[in-house]
Amino acid sequence: MDASTGGSSGSGDKKNNNQNSKKEVPFYQLTSHQEQKLQALFKSFPHPEEFHYHKFAKELGIKPEQVKQWFQIRTELTKICPPKSQTDHAPTASNKRKLEETRVVNKESDIKKHEEPGHSSDKNSEENDQNPNPTGGNGESQESQKARMLTVATVAMNELCCLISTDRPLWLKPLNEAHGVVLNPDMYVNLNPEIVQLLASGKREESSKEELIVRSSGKQLVDSILDSDKRIELFPTIVTNAITVTVLDTGAPETRSGALQLMFEEVHILSPIVPSRIFFFLRYCKKVANASWVIVDVSLDFFYDRQTPNSAHKLPSGCMITELPNGKSKVVWIEHVIVKDRRQPIKLYENLIRRCNPFGAKRWLHELQRMYEKNHFSSLEYIPRHANDKEIVSKETRKSVMNLSNRMVHNFCRDLNTCGSGHIPMQLFGNISNSDEIQFNHRKFKDGILFTATGSVRLHVAPETVFYFLSDETRRHEWDIVVEDSRMHEIAHISSSQNFSYNRVSIHETYNFDNERMIHIVQESCMDPVGAYVVFASVDTRKMYRILNGENSSTIPLFPSGFMISRDGQFDHFDTPGSHHTQKGTLLTFSYQVLVSDQTSGAQIMHIITSVFAHTIHKIKVALNCTDDD
Repeated sequence: MDASTGGSSGSGDKKNNNQNSKKEVPFYQLTSHQEQKLQALFKSFPHPEEFHYHKFAKELGIKPEQVKQWFQIRTELTKICPPKSQTDHAPTASNKRKLEETRVVNKESDIKKHEEPGHSSDKNSEENDQNPNPTGGNGESQESQKARMLTVATVAMNELCCLISTDRPLWLKPLNEAHGVVLNPDMYVNLNPEIVQLLASGKREESSKEELIVRSSGKQLVDSILDSDKRIELFPTIVTNAITVTVLDTGAPETRSGALQLMFEEVHILSPIVPSRIFFFLRYCKKVANASWVIVDVSLDFFYDRQTPNSAHKLPSGCMITELPNGKSKVVWIEHVIVKDRRQPIKLYENLIRRCNPFGAKRWLHELQRMYEKNHFSSLEYIPRHANDKEIVSKETRKSVMNLSNRMVHNFCRDLNTCGSGHIPMQLFGNISNSDEIQFNHRKFKDGILFTATGSVRLHVAPETVFYFLSDETRRHEWDIVVEDSRMHEIAHISSSQNFSYNRVSIHETYNFDNERMIHIVQESCMDPVGAYVVFASVDTRKMYRILNGENSSTIPLFPSGFMISRDGQFDHFDTPGSHHTQKGTLLTFSYQVLVSDQTSGAQIMHIITSVFAHTIHKIKVALNCTDDD
């Protein structure tokens, strides 16, 4: 979830970033001249050094980061779609069958597509002329490439529809799995025989399926999922980066049916010690009924029998969205990927990754449901005021506070995931936790150097217990070194869920024992069946009161810290449906930021980091009566 770390003032602000983007052309909106120049440079310098990016950027009038990202994506796409002379080979028998079946489907699809009012695949022809297909340069025309990709997408769409419409025995609930259902491998091999070959060379399969009701219209969901920028906003704890590389077809304007896009996406589980996953894939949308859409994602390389260095690949995955009469939608979500671990999972996270599928459908769908629930409650026109209720009722204030919190959580997730440029061995911390190291990153700021440090520990207590403790402002002094000699209470909040009062954005005041107001803290707390987080940042008192009066919060500097809470994956037994697990185990990831003077020595910085981390974890373990033994 951005190469820079740390909460920021202007630079970390979402709105400011959007304003700046109007002045700066993103790499996928380059002019024809810039695109052609980069293609020529790529042929001459396929593996550029860091100084090349700065040199090329100066020549083209864009940022070095844009050049670097363009080269990275072009390199990956070249691996997926290499020159034709390198990839001429006979397709497998199964692929021949699929392609033959698809020719008929494509013909019927094209007829229906062109009969649909307003549909045109050439609406962006002028834009496409300025943005040559990134897979070009292999002697194949853009139309030919588009036809091949549509074939891939249609085959994937057919398979996904089959997976969605079928339950047992294709989908099973294993006894040792906590998150939903998984594919029956003996049944799936009949649907896709290539799975046997794909799982060779140490690869493993992850599959999951989940169904929920989301507070959104079907069309709004479709538009948001197809929009890479909105996708980052909808999945802040999952998606690090999402880019629409090429729009091959915009689809029908009223329904988006027929939309076909080449995508880049990076996903993570909010721990720098677990590698993120990078995907290059096609996303295809089709309206399959009057109020139902299917959106499928599929990696290109699988369907062309090509091997690429990517560690994760999408088999047909995606969702079916069915609009309901009450303005909500039923969403069925499927995640199906092939993974080759680049290295053995860190012991602390091994059980979570292997047994709980933290990248699975349940996590995606609960995040989607929660974000639309949050957006709904933050935009309500009327909030009834109850006695002694601290709910913010002003529409302007709710919007300002929620924008501040959204930016805070986004920055926290981004910084936590990119926190990995160095590490501190746990020997420096003494015997305080079951952990291996602390990851850290830093960047220069106008007032000094902003350090972000992150570490994970295992606690032998239920995740719910940890969440309630950390989100309770009356117990904050038990673990927070900043307010341990102070008193803290909530002065206002915005509920972000109808059913769970603990899902909220809160404003807290802190006082010292002389009753002098010190600082304000904005905090967002959230828990769902997959995990929880508590994210917070201090805000200047005068600025906080201006926000509470409805002023714009976009320029407020934020340096967020917080906790990610999940099960440790060792205890997956349930008593009865709907009950909590009888065994208790939590993985707690703590990330915090500290702004220090650029005159501060390295030894002093290490002392600050180790002291804060050791103090916080020790206090939490004492308060929760946790032990260190496994």
